[in-house]
Amino acid sequence: MAEINAPDAIGSRPRTTVVVLIMTGFLLSVVSILLLIRSHVSPSPRPPDLRDCTRIEFVYQQSVMEYFDTLAAHSGLLDSRERQFLQSLEQVTVHDSTIIRSLANNVRSGQYSRTGGGMTRKKHPVKVNCYSNDKRVASFTLYDSVFIVTDEGRRFDYDGFPEISSFAPQLNPFVVRMCCARMLIAIGQRLGVGSDHKMEYPRPDTWCDQFVGIPRVRSSRLRRSMMNQADGYRCIGAGEGRCHYAMNPNCRPDSPPDMVLVFEANAGWNQHGGPELFTFEHHNPRGGCILLNDGTVKFIRTEEELKQLRWK
Repeated sequence: MAEINAPDAIGSRPRTTVVVLIMTGFLLSVVSILLLIRSHVSPSPRPPDLRDCTRIEFVYQQSVMEYFDTLAAHSGLLDSRERQFLQSLEQVTVHDSTIIRSLANNVRSGQYSRTGGGMTRKKHPVKVNCYSNDKRVASFTLYDSVFIVTDEGRRFDYDGFPEISSFAPQLNPFVVRMCCARMLIAIGQRLGVGSDHKMEYPRPDTWCDQFVGIPRVRSSRLRRSMMNQADGYRCIGAGEGRCHYAMNPNCRPDSPPDMVLVFEANAGWNQHGGPELFTFEHHNPRGGCILLNDGTVKFIRTEEELKQLRWK
């Protein structure tokens, strides 16, 4: 019996060898394909490198006024001279090496988005041209201070781009005023100002307590600007304090539309009262923002203007 089975045992060896060779060839093929794919897949693109730049230009489609949309929307926030200045400023040029270095670091922090550059919002596009002496080394478009799209169509997302005042100090007063106006708009939205379904205003002595948290505002851009105000309501030009606003206790939902509802005041909590609490000291030039019962926001510059407002 042993002599009969011996040829079968010996014949199985070539078959095993064939199987091993086939499996080895298959594995080598898989490895080769993976290496080939890897060699053709490039790493994620990187944001523009601005470290060698000596000049950066921010070019607006019409004027810098595009950026200050809140100021433009409320006629009482700018006087005619200020409005003319912002409308005439079509470009901001930066030469300061410290500011350029800071901007370069911000741009480098962007995360590549595979959604591509086609999904761009049309609001607030700013063309950014970067030069090393007279040679342009980078160019991209900034949208809403949220993402950029390079000239090659690559998109990079950001948690937040620096405010325009960080590279154009002459515009800082308008940035402070706009942020203050946005804060009052957010407070008004929480109060139901401008809503068809009027709700009762909170008690003046507890109004801040009821509003702690991130405001539920309709605008995503406005909401982002409020994120750092989650534990209070601050004016960025006022310094320390949880809240720099006060409520007019005489104002109710059915009060006249031009009655003052909320206004700037020194730091406090649950502040309520009249013009005696109003402050002009958070802004340069002097002045302060108010919110009227119909949702209008104004910038008050003088004691005379303050006296002319409806408080009762």
